[in-house]
Amino acid sequence: MTQKTKFFPLRGGLNVATPAIEIPPGQAIDAINYECVQKGYQRVYGYERYDGHPSPSKAGYWVLNFDLGTAAITRGRR
Repeated sequence: MTQKTKFFPLRGGLNVATPAIEIPPGQAIDAINYECVQKGYQRVYGYERYDGHPSPSKAGYWVLNFDLGTAAITRGRR
C-alpha cells in the first residue's frame, strides 16, 4: 500500500460555524496556544504552562562564572 500525503497551507482562519466535515482545506476547527492573524496563524506569545508547578517566568536564576580552577563545579561540594 502506498501512502499519499497532501499539503494544506493553513490560511483560512478559525472556522467554528461550519460543521467539521464541511470545513475546506486550510481552515482550522480548533487550536491550542495559537491564534489567527492576517497571514494565517501564530503561536500565542507569553503562554506558560499551568500544571501546578511554579511559572518559569517567576523562577530565580543564577549565573556562576568559572574561569579558573582545575575541578568542575558539582552540586553539594564546598
